[in-house]
Amino acid sequence: MFGSIFLTMKIKIVFLIFILLFTLSIFPVFAQDENSTITPTTKRIEVRQKTQERIETVKENIAQRLEGIKLRSCQARENAINNRINSLTRLTGNMEVKFASISARVQEYYSSTLVPDGKTLSNYDSLLSDISAKKDAVDAALATAKALGEDFSCQADNPKSLFTTFRENMQAVKSALKEYRTSIKNLIVAIRTLNSEENSE
Repeated sequence: MFGSIFLTMKIKIVFLIFILLFTLSIFPVFAQDENSTITPTTKRIEVRQKTQERIETVKENIAQRLEGIKLRSCQARENAINNRINSLTRLTGNMEVKFASISARVQEYYSSTLVPDGKTLSNYDSLLSDISAKKDAVDAALATAKALGEDFSCQADNPKSLFTTFRENMQAVKSALKEYRTSIKNLIVAIRTLNSEENSE
C-alpha cells in the first residue's frame, strides 16, 4: 500500500516537474517574441526622439550663445556710437570756430583794406551767403547724426541698419565740413584774385 502511494506521489512530482520545466521553457520564448515585436519599432522611436531632443537642445544652446554674442557686439557698438558722437561734436565745434575765425579775418581785410581802395567783388554777397548756407548744412548734419546716435538702442527692431545709417550720417557731417571749408576758400581765392588783378594794373 505504501508502495502504491509512494509511486503515485512520485508520478505526481514528476508530472509537476515536467509542467514546471515546460512552463519555464515556453515563457522565455513568449517574452522574446513579445520583445521582438515591440523592441525594433519602440527602440527606433525612442532613439529618434532622444536624438531630436538632443538636436533641439544643441540648437537652443547655439542660439542663446549667438544671441549673447550679438547682444555684446551691439552693446559695444552702442558705446562706440556714444564715443563717436562726443568726438564728432567736439571736432565739428572746433572746426566751425576755426572756419568762422578765418572767414571773419578775410571779411575784415576785404572791408577795411580793399573796399576803401575801391577794390570790390561783384559776387561778394553770394560768397558770404554760400558760407552761411554751408555752415547751416554742417549744423543740420550734426543734429541729425546726434539725434540718431541718441536714439540708437540694441532693443530696436533693426539695430544693424541703424548703425549703418549712423555711419552714413557721420560721413555726411564730414562732407558738410569740407564744403564749408571750400566755401571759405572760395572767398579767399576771390579776394586774392581781386587784389592781384588790381596790383597788376
